[in-house]
Amino acid sequence: MLAQGLGSKCRWVSTFNQPLVLDSLSVDSQSIFFPADSTVKFEYDYSRGTLTVNTSRYDSLQVCYRTFAFSFHKTYSRRTLDEYDSSALFKVKPPASGWIDGREELFATNELYKSGSLSRGVSFGNNQDVFVNSNLNLQMEGKLTNDINISAVITDQNVPFQPEGNTQQLQDFDKVLINLYNESFSLSAGDVILKHQGHPKGESYFLQYYKNVQGGLLQTNYSLLKGQAQSTVGVSIAKGKFASIQIAPLEGVQGPYKVKGPNNERFVVILAGSEKVFVDGKLLGRGYNYDYVVDYNLGEITFTNRVLITKYTRIRVDFEYSD
Repeated sequence: MLAQGLGSKCRWVSTFNQPLVLDSLSVDSQSIFFPADSTVKFEYDYSRGTLTVNTSRYDSLQVCYRTFAFSFHKTYSRRTLDEYDSSALFKVKPPASGWIDGREELFATNELYKSGSLSRGVSFGNNQDVFVNSNLNLQMEGKLTNDINISAVITDQNVPFQPEGNTQQLQDFDKVLINLYNESFSLSAGDVILKHQGHPKGESYFLQYYKNVQGGLLQTNYSLLKGQAQSTVGVSIAKGKFASIQIAPLEGVQGPYKVKGPNNERFVVILAGSEKVFVDGKLLGRGYNYDYVVDYNLGEITFTNRVLITKYTRIRVDFEYSD
């Protein structure tokens, strides 16, 4: 007991069978002892720094213990969580001059939501020169002014690949589209789609078109003869060259069939989403669970089991390509 009492603190306690704070510092539970009765049971909680003495035989009892140099049940920090914002950056307290180190925004408005990334990379090798890779991904949507809304998608992955043509919907790698709109008009610029809008009473047999082009598209809504009318004006240029070719089928062979250029070019890159495949005059649907799949980079078309290919089948492909 003498060895255990070296460097120990001692105090009298009169609270039993309930937690009490023994010391402001954390106590070494192995050093706690009661000089008057060594058989007294106790519990020490490090997370709260409390001691519970389980006895009812005494009105007061002396307890001796040793402490650590710090408290385990207290929080030590130079900063608090309140000093963090939603981007996990420190909120720097303003100095005496009142200057605040803030982050500048390209469009400082609360109703315009922006997200994206910009990266730069350098590639080099033994048999190639040094060149720079650039990746840009930007999405913007919200109110530009009180009367005009904006929606913009700008992506540039700088890769010579196109999406795989095994699904009905495609995700473009490189796309630039800016749309300004309100209840009266809609102005789109960039990679736009020109297509037949249809008729309220049903689809028209004539003027059926669908083109993925680069340019501008303006749609206006106005009142005419006690009703509503809409006009659409578009100006664009084609992304590639148009071609329409016939493919010679093989009996029972689903593919792949090589799509060549109009001048019998062997290697052409089909622009994604620009192809129309006709079998015996019927327009087919793209997708592995539909009629065909296409490899745009290799220029190859493979038909699914839903299409029966014989040597008498007539296959025609309309597409845009880049040579």
